[in-house]
Amino acid sequence: MRHLFFRSMVACLSLLPVTMCFGTAMAYDASYFPATIGNSWNYNAQRLSVLDWSPALVSGTEAVTVENDGRFKSIISLSNNNTITAYTTYESCLAGALCVTASGITDHMETIFIIPDNPPIVISSTTVSDNTYSPSELWFPSSVANGTVETRTSTQSSQVSVNGGPAIDSTSTQEVTITVHPAESVSVPAGTFQAVKMIETIQNTEEGTTTMSTVEEWFAPGVGLVKMIASTLDMVSGQTSVTQTRELTSYSVIAPTTKQLTVTVSGTGTVTSNPDGINCINGSQTGCSAAFITGATVVLTAAPPWYSTVGWGNCTVDAVDGKLCSAVMDIGKIVTAAFSVIQNPVLIPWERGYDTLLAVSQALSKDCTIMVRDTYASAQPENLLLNNGFNVTLNGGMDANWNATGGASTFRGTLTVRSGRVTAKGLNIRM
Repeated sequence: MRHLFFRSMVACLSLLPVTMCFGTAMAYDASYFPATIGNSWNYNAQRLSVLDWSPALVSGTEAVTVENDGRFKSIISLSNNNTITAYTTYESCLAGALCVTASGITDHMETIFIIPDNPPIVISSTTVSDNTYSPSELWFPSSVANGTVETRTSTQSSQVSVNGGPAIDSTSTQEVTITVHPAESVSVPAGTFQAVKMIETIQNTEEGTTTMSTVEEWFAPGVGLVKMIASTLDMVSGQTSVTQTRELTSYSVIAPTTKQLTVTVSGTGTVTSNPDGINCINGSQTGCSAAFITGATVVLTAAPPWYSTVGWGNCTVDAVDGKLCSAVMDIGKIVTAAFSVIQNPVLIPWERGYDTLLAVSQALSKDCTIMVRDTYASAQPENLLLNNGFNVTLNGGMDANWNATGGASTFRGTLTVRSGRVTAKGLNIRM
């Protein structure tokens, strides 16, 4: 099952630096995750536990530190002598979110039972849980922008041993959804912060039994997690009960170093970045240079006109969408984005160019508009067959910059429509 008390640590653990424990660097706003080795956070903590035969919220403290190997270590110490120590490993997921791949938790519990006219009964146990997640489980969204919603379903495989006994295997499935809400003022013992609120819902299913949990968290830039409230819904009674809380009491955060990213644009188009900082057009005096956390991955997005493509320099082009390119900020970098007008005589706006109408007709995968230059003239007869059910508009007579001239393009051959619909203008069809 998912260990809810561990969610509090994850909020801090998500402060991991992008260069420490991730195979792929992150794209979220690193100002919410100050993660230099030696950083530390302390919290007042409450956790649902057993006191005198009944569950109750037990008070204590939590200490979180960034270890020399880049992992985050969390130790929860409760007033009933319960202690929980945890480590977690993360990776980039969902195009820049934070996900957990594995966790190790040691839970030492002393439960005291009071029986009238008898000495107290103390039962001690130490539970060790090693957990892996496939695919990795969502813990922090890729953006802190208001309205961001991200969901991921994972299977948790666990090996649990008690007091050194044999490990017991178990599996469970969690569907995690995180919604980002507007920033608000939050007061905790460490001070008052303007913090982004996130609400996480967790549906956990294990051996046919489903539980629903909600975690509210507040994150402040340059600080990290400042407050957390977790609760669980009883699926039978319909009652919701608080299972844990955290409030920041103190922190020691070393400001992360930054590297400068500069984007140079040629041609007509715009380049923006995630995290925010770059919003650049050709000739602009602002928006083309920004500082990013050292080691962060900055994802650049090009917005070319419908008749252009973009060529990148000094960044890694996305294999699926060529308008995306990423730069790892290990050093200062200058990235180039060159927008150029598609020179092919035929094109589908915002997609690509083709040399012939026959070629574009064979590549159709959806309803679209096809633009044709006024210089287009079929060298050989083309026999077009449209039988895929798409609605296609053919616009001929376009000049070198893809402006309508009022003239026409010449197509030699036949056009047969067996399914779908074709609307054509500025196109002369000759046999």
